[in-house]
Amino acid sequence: MDQFNLDVDWGPSNFDVQHKFVLSGTYQLPWDMMVSGILFIRSGFPYSAMGATDWNGDGYSRNERALIETSPDVWFRYSRNTFRQEYFRNLDLRLSKIFRFGRDLELEIIGEVFNVTNEDNWYGAESELVNRYGEIQDDFGEALYPGDPRGYQLGLKFRF
Repeated sequence: MDQFNLDVDWGPSNFDVQHKFVLSGTYQLPWDMMVSGILFIRSGFPYSAMGATDWNGDGYSRNERALIETSPDVWFRYSRNTFRQEYFRNLDLRLSKIFRFGRDLELEIIGEVFNVTNEDNWYGAESELVNRYGEIQDDFGEALYPGDPRGYQLGLKFRF
């Protein structure tokens, strides 16, 4: 915002994660079968409220944080990365079966499901709070892009 006053740019980094939880496990089933999974949950990334007016006069209006007139001649500027995207949640599962041929040969069949619960996991947010006419945008903070949907994968491993 202001190259001569770095204090106005103080705030969380763009990839700041306040909360993160990861749980993984593997369990050996009978008949040379194995099931495993990983659960991953984290808080959303921060983002700044932006405005579409060139307040600092650098000729570029897409890097300006929102400046709002709260009452006549009283202005408020949002701090850097004041808002947060929604939480990210993901559960992946794997089931495998090993077939043995002689002493040294094995064939493993693997089935995996990614994003088992089919969470949307939206990312990116509409960050323009104030348009170039000074009007508050109704879609501010709405998620922009959905994450990967549920996916499946089959695989074979041959060990010799």
